[in-house]
Amino acid sequence: MKQLTMIFLLLNSLMVAASQGKAYLYSPELDIRAGSEFYVDIMLKDAPEVYGSQIALQFDTKQVTVLDKNEKEAAVQIEHGDFFDSARLYTLKNAVDLKTGTIDYIVSQVAPAKSVAGDGRVARVFFKANEATSTTNIELKQADFGTKQGEKYTFEIGESLQFNFDNTFADAPQAPADHSILLPITIVAGFVLLFAIVLFLKSKKGNTMANA
Repeated sequence: MKQLTMIFLLLNSLMVAASQGKAYLYSPELDIRAGSEFYVDIMLKDAPEVYGSQIALQFDTKQVTVLDKNEKEAAVQIEHGDFFDSARLYTLKNAVDLKTGTIDYIVSQVAPAKSVAGDGRVARVFFKANEATSTTNIELKQADFGTKQGEKYTFEIGESLQFNFDNTFADAPQAPADHSILLPITIVAGFVLLFAIVLFLKSKKGNTMANA
């Protein structure tokens, strides 16, 4: 909890370290069929070691809406990425304001998670265009990151994404599976299968000895 409090204070501090790394938005297709769903990833490139993040996005509520990807919570939320350790990630804020068109996302890892660096996806946002929408922009407004050592990084921010919509365009590609979630499930399933095979072989061996 002490580490979590430090990161929260850090991300809200006015003390800003030298800019490192780059935060940007990515979507596989910008020309999309009118009224369809699409997704935008919040990405990092060449990041130094960090432990938490504070992200802010802006979108036009008259053109698109954000789809909720956490039905367990009453409020609309965006999806966690695979850059941080999702098993040891504490959400300080995950809020979508459908009136102002703002998204605020503040998360921090907790012990015993290790600092992470390099490239990766911080979060993913699912949108749906209104039927009458022809074009819209989605902008990354803030990308601040904190370290376990009490430093704060304000990263370079990439350009906004401009989406175009028309009935002649194809549907947007579906989001790929989140391997950070699938991997643990696959490992557990593998152990269960291995255990079942061992039990089967022992049972078969016992039956063979009994019939000898």
